[in-house]
Amino acid sequence: MRTFTVEGLNWREDFEVDDTLFDNYEDMAFEAMTQAVHVLLALPGDNGNPPVWHSSCQHVDMSELKRWGDAHPTRGHEDVLILEWVTVAWEKGYENNAEKTIAAITEYVLKNAGENEWAEKMRISWKKNREESR
Repeated sequence: MRTFTVEGLNWREDFEVDDTLFDNYEDMAFEAMTQAVHVLLALPGDNGNPPVWHSSCQHVDMSELKRWGDAHPTRGHEDVLILEWVTVAWEKGYENNAEKTIAAITEYVLKNAGENEWAEKMRISWKKNREESR
């Protein structure tokens, strides 16, 4: 087993991958991303509130990394886990190693997780964003 850290826009969490099932490092990293997307989309919400965070999940601030837990005092809209255009993964312990960091277009990660509806929404959003920026 290998542990990969997967990072989205404002979150990061570790996932274990059985390295005997994959031929290469990139596929293992992609599997960790798929697990992350699957778990994050399955997190329960409470009456329309944001989903409950895993105790091991970290909120990623643009200026610093803060560890957030289940009992964090601020539970507003900033607690929503955000999937951005790209999802990134690296083997735990290699955070700043460019050779060990794998990036994937989140649309494809969503498709691999069987989340075709969310993948289509992301593709449409990306297309719309691209057209608006012209």
